[in-house]
Amino acid sequence: QLTEIGGTRLVNYVALCRKVMMSGIIYGMGVLKGPFARARVQRRWTQTEQGLQAIDEQILVPQYEFVPIWDYYPDMSAKYLHQMDGQFQRIVMSHAQVRELADNPDFFKDQVMKYLNDHPTGNYKQKPYESEIRVLGPHTNVPVNDGRKYEVLVWDGAVSGHYLRAAGVDIPDDKLGDSINAVVWQIDDTIIRAAMNPWAILDEQEKVNSYHHFVFEEDDSTLVGNGLPRIMRDSQMAVAAASRMILDN
Repeated sequence: QLTEIGGTRLVNYVALCRKVMMSGIIYGMGVLKGPFARARVQRRWTQTEQGLQAIDEQILVPQYEFVPIWDYYPDMSAKYLHQMDGQFQRIVMSHAQVRELADNPDFFKDQVMKYLNDHPTGNYKQKPYESEIRVLGPHTNVPVNDGRKYEVLVWDGAVSGHYLRAAGVDIPDDKLGDSINAVVWQIDDTIIRAAMNPWAILDEQEKVNSYHHFVFEEDDSTLVGNGLPRIMRDSQMAVAAASRMILDN
């Protein structure tokens, strides 16, 4: 099933793993999100009295996503990754993409439409590091289209049962005082989706993380570890200093 991930809209699993490893080697951590299930139409042939006939049926296949380290915010107060309360993911979406969320039954349509009507030009502003990265590439002279872009934050982690019930999630009375593993989408202060984590619904006893981490070199001082450039920095500076000395003398 993993080898079949791909097509016009998705990156195949091998390419996803390469992106995760490249992120880990350069920045110290690579993040893979999933698995999710997506519907796909598959054709099969069956023998009937009239002969072979093609039948289209909908099947569920797994899907993973690569999460750029620039848009991933882990719980840095935790000592280890498995001790985190949760994590935030930042997603920049177009007006049309946010509008599609309103048609998704998992989202609060009224909240999404109200926010779009109140903020027709979006809420996205470039972060300082985004501007710096942009200057490094070939798109320096391309105008930045901040208008009609929206910054969506997704929280995946523990949420009080009282908060989830207030958001419209069906929480049993005996679970109100618990911290429930949930997924919450928000634009600014507007909640556009709140639901229990699908893995928590399937199995309350076993916690399955939706975010998987590849840490190149673990470090006690940080969760995200060290990348290869930081590891080689001292030796690189020594070589550079020796080269300058040789050229100068």
